[in-house]
Amino acid sequence: MKLTDALSPEELELRKNDAQEFKTTHELNFEVADWDPNKTKIGKFLNLAMDTSAFLQFKVGTVYGLWTSTSDSYIILSIYNEEPGNGHFEDVLEWFYFSCVRDKKHLRIEELMNDDFVRHLREERGFAILATTAVKFWDSMKKDLNELETSKKENLTEESDA
Repeated sequence: MKLTDALSPEELELRKNDAQEFKTTHELNFEVADWDPNKTKIGKFLNLAMDTSAFLQFKVGTVYGLWTSTSDSYIILSIYNEEPGNGHFEDVLEWFYFSCVRDKKHLRIEELMNDDFVRHLREERGFAILATTAVKFWDSMKKDLNELETSKKENLTEESDA
């Protein structure tokens, strides 16, 4: 089932309008597709360990992964950047932050296995680390988005002054 299947036509239109108004740092779209866990090795493994039927694929620039939504959280199960360092991970977080603030949901990144990534999420991004899960609460993401918008406006002002 797609997330959009559970939304009313009015909610779909509101989200469509929100997405058109929201721009990430690199102006990348958030693309979503169904995920068939039986077509991948990791999917077959995960199917044994957990219910993966609710997960969808996402792609933002060169970053892709799996995500789902619950009543109180957006959950990223896996995330991979084909070109680390190009800034597209920033756009992924901006999309999730925007969605979390809009929907008043928390962001969870599950199954953390990379110590450097855990350190980055905790020290650079302000996530709380709980065992193998990183959590960021929606009200702190609202502050992050406000700071991002202020920074974008300042950059535009500097560019127009030059």
